Amino acid sequence: EWELVRLVGDHFNVPVLYPLQYELDNNLMQKFGIEKLRELNLLPLARFGDVVTVVMPILTPVSELQELERVHKIEIFPFTGPISENSQVLLEHGAKRGKKNESTLDSSW
Repeated sequence: EWELVRLVGDHFNVPVLYPLQYELDNNLMQKFGIEKLRELNLLPLARFGDVVTVVMPILTPVSELQELERVHKIEIFPFTGPISENSQVLLEHGAKRGKKNESTLDSSW
């Protein structure tokens, strides 16, 4: 899986990150809503003003990213990463926080 992510990242000129190597910002994850993040398998990493960096699967539809940008009035800077790592982090995040049904999006950036 890692090799495929690297090859696709190189082909489409999208940087590659491995989310298991990063500490996630719980507040940022709550802004998006854990259920929405799980649905799209996205991991927000950091926010710099109106720019939010996210790790996404290699086949994330652009329309989904554009919708998040519109709803939250942000710009997304995408990285690609292994689907299995994103899924693992999202499952662990929900278990640690004890919130498995948090589906409301928070637009109060």
